[in-house]
Amino acid sequence: MKNKYLIISCAIIFCILLILFSCKPGTITSSSEDKQKITGPAETKETSETIEITAISDIKTEDQGKKFTVMGKIKFMDRPSEGLFLEIEDESGSIGIFIENRLLDSISEEKLESIQKGKTIKVSGTLKKPQERLILFIEDASLIEIIAEEKSPDEKAVSIIIQSPDEYQLDVETVYSGNRDKPGLCYLGAFSMLIKYQEPEMNFYDIVAVSGIGTNAGFVEIDNSVHLGNGIGEACIIHAAKNLNTSFTLGLEDGGNDSAPYYPSRLRFGSQAKEVIHFNSAIDPFEYLKYLISSGKPVMIYIDCYYLYDDFAMTSDFWKNNMEKDHYDHYMVVTGYDTDNIYLNDPTDPTEAAADLPAKIENFMQAWENGGSIAQQLGPFWMLYLSGMVSPEPFNEIISWNTDISKNSVSEIRKFAGNPNSSESTCFLLNELGRARIEFSNYLDKNGMTEPAVLYKQSGEIFSEIAFDMSVTTEKLNLIIDKESEAMQMLAEK
Repeated sequence: MKNKYLIISCAIIFCILLILFSCKPGTITSSSEDKQKITGPAETKETSETIEITAISDIKTEDQGKKFTVMGKIKFMDRPSEGLFLEIEDESGSIGIFIENRLLDSISEEKLESIQKGKTIKVSGTLKKPQERLILFIEDASLIEIIAEEKSPDEKAVSIIIQSPDEYQLDVETVYSGNRDKPGLCYLGAFSMLIKYQEPEMNFYDIVAVSGIGTNAGFVEIDNSVHLGNGIGEACIIHAAKNLNTSFTLGLEDGGNDSAPYYPSRLRFGSQAKEVIHFNSAIDPFEYLKYLISSGKPVMIYIDCYYLYDDFAMTSDFWKNNMEKDHYDHYMVVTGYDTDNIYLNDPTDPTEAAADLPAKIENFMQAWENGGSIAQQLGPFWMLYLSGMVSPEPFNEIISWNTDISKNSVSEIRKFAGNPNSSESTCFLLNELGRARIEFSNYLDKNGMTEPAVLYKQSGEIFSEIAFDMSVTTEKLNLIIDKESEAMQMLAEK
């Protein structure tokens, strides 16, 4: 069977971040033994105008039972049998909104149609916390209002009328982010190509260090299955950009998703971008992409690989022999174009064919547009490119930051060691941990911290071994715990 690691990666990372950030939008039923459906409190006569709008970040667990009015953009929608669930966010954070069927039945068809992803909504409801997720239960249909708004200066909807050359090709060095010829960390590998294009002397281990994935770990249990990953996922790009003192610009179709719906505001690409550009039509992102490439900017994109498998398999034996023609997501870097093809660098292909993989324009556009329909649900036409210079924080600052964000990593690994498993999805994540640990070891060694470098290298090698052999044991994980405990202590004393 061909390799399915890319297919399962985003589903598992989704689940990990879902739990770590306590954003579980799909669960609307109670966890009590009688499985009673959750219903909102009795209706009140207050209107939204009588209650002050509250910043979402100011709503706390201890406020359960209180009534709040909030306003934010709809980032996620789901329709379970009990009603309508929305995930909305303002500049401070995100919260769940639930509207029961009894209220939906009283809302006009026109108003229902206006409740769409990307729209700004003002609602009032009572706070509850089912399934460890803060949710406002709406009590009155009159307390639901769709806000007409103009786009802020940093969120431009553009119609492209730019003349670009018929063909253009950038020389973008590939960065391999997999481990032992298995795909992984494609998001950071793609971002690293953007960094290295501007600062060629930077290495992948430098970018791993500023991202936090070389030291962090996150444990999660889902449906009696346990997993261990880096606990950050694609959000490590935001960390990396900050520690590199650079900025990025984001582009996507108007109304599309800038980040997966379970990310909190501080870890969403849209809220952290220097600028967000929204496209009005399907032709605009393609024209803007050509403009960026011909202006000397490689572009990171998010795609559904199903539409590009045949093109890639014609050029790359890795794709032909190891990947499948199926719907799974992937981050790549656009390096050029001509009248027939788009050219992309693949961070998970370990062969020379990874550079400038050709794809028919029509196939690429389908893959790019359908990124909004799979896994992380980014886009349609999600793109990211650097819009600032790169100036890394000093080594001591990066070590101190890694020590701080990873203070719970050993305990997270210990949780997993208590009930480990060797499933394919778990081993995919462990293989990523192995690569990240080894790269962080290289970063330490480069900067003269030999002893913790050796310990992180040994930890990474064990992670890689148990993942590759699918032989995860408590004994091997305890060895990792011992090595990382000692290494973290050394870093803390630095």
